[in-house]
Amino acid sequence: MRLCLVISIILVVRVSGEDFPSLITANASIAVVLDRQFLGEKYQAVLDELKDYIKELARVELKHGGVVVHYFSWTTISLKKDFLAVFSIASCEDTWSLFTRTEEEELLLFALTEEDCPRLPADSAITVTYVEPGEELPQILLDMRIQRAFKWKSAIILHDDTLSRDMVSRVVQALTAQIDEGTRTTTVSVSVYKMKHEINEYLRRKEIQRVLSKLPVKYIGENFMAIVTTEVMTTMSEIARDLLMSHTLAQWLYVISDTDIHNGNLSSLINDFYEGENIAFMYNITDDDSECRNGMMCYCQEIMNAFISALDAAVQDEFDVAAQVSDEEWEAIRPTKIQRRNMLLKHMQQHIATKSTCGNCSTWRALAADTWGATYRTFTEADHGTIKDVANVTSGVIEHVDMLHVGYWRPIDAIRFDDVLFPHVDHGFRGKELPIITYHNPPWSILQVNESGSIVSYTGLFFDIVNQLAITKNFT
Repeated sequence: MRLCLVISIILVVRVSGEDFPSLITANASIAVVLDRQFLGEKYQAVLDELKDYIKELARVELKHGGVVVHYFSWTTISLKKDFLAVFSIASCEDTWSLFTRTEEEELLLFALTEEDCPRLPADSAITVTYVEPGEELPQILLDMRIQRAFKWKSAIILHDDTLSRDMVSRVVQALTAQIDEGTRTTTVSVSVYKMKHEINEYLRRKEIQRVLSKLPVKYIGENFMAIVTTEVMTTMSEIARDLLMSHTLAQWLYVISDTDIHNGNLSSLINDFYEGENIAFMYNITDDDSECRNGMMCYCQEIMNAFISALDAAVQDEFDVAAQVSDEEWEAIRPTKIQRRNMLLKHMQQHIATKSTCGNCSTWRALAADTWGATYRTFTEADHGTIKDVANVTSGVIEHVDMLHVGYWRPIDAIRFDDVLFPHVDHGFRGKELPIITYHNPPWSILQVNESGSIVSYTGLFFDIVNQLAITKNFT
């Protein structure tokens, strides 16, 4: 009987609450890990400046509760149960190792790490990759791959002499490296082709023609990533069409680095789009303003700003709820460790997305061309007289192309997607209304009319096939 009583007490204790302090009864505790080996000679300067900044930040911005900061110079620390979060500056490998342990303890980790590092899962951590301006291309492609902007098993990389050998190696590594983030991110098989950089238009066209015409696309696929300048892009897109390499089964991603905020109007740089193409662009809109903010301490300050803001909001929320219930009820309903982590994470991500300015100098924009069904808009929008004229002259060239805003990339929060990179690969015709011309020809097409001669229904084998295609390819 006594044994049963002891067991029942243990069970009650485990269910009644989690073994971590409430923000109402105790100050929050955070571990700041500055890896001495990673920072090298910068370690002491970063430590001193960060200590002063966090102390002043908490004094001014933390209106509710308090925070106790523990500093460490290595990543293999013991994660105490009362830690609320961990902020780290460390190598990519050590950052991921630390994340594995913070996940086990259900702690929030926000990390500043080196370039070309896969970011931690966005639903449980925050990763900022510190990249020098002009060196961000491999990190962009790595972020796109992790977020499955393109779902390729193979890719053809086309570039010219303007891309250094080291940059090519880093780009290939970004696409092919094994990532421990989960099974959703697959390794890409890459084929790299180099072209001579020609200033003369005739020689440039000749060189691109030579390279594209010899590609064994039957064996290496038709997913193209062209890392080129704007001049090469316009010429390459024309030659690709001439060689019948730009069609519904091919995907072209043009990565353009020689643009900036002042000359980044792609509409003026692209000559034509054709019906059925899958074309997307990732291009530089960097602003080289003299007030550009960058640097390791800039990111550290913004991350800590976001954390203190999130902590202040969390303490206020707990005070508001606890004031309305009894102590016993509060212990039963107060946030669990994982719930608190998720609330802090969401608040920090929103704070960074709306208020961050660090690294805005290094900003890239993604666009996609809406081409499927574009030439048929004339048929559905015009009157019958115009339809006859258009039908005689249509050639597949789209007179007006809608450029879809896909998203932005910044070093501090990677790519924020508003749409998919290849809209027609994912969404077919995107619900467009397509015209169909037919006639009564049973059993293939059966048109039923009413007493006034108006067609009231369409049936038959032909329309069965069309209806199935409409479901598969998303059109009406």
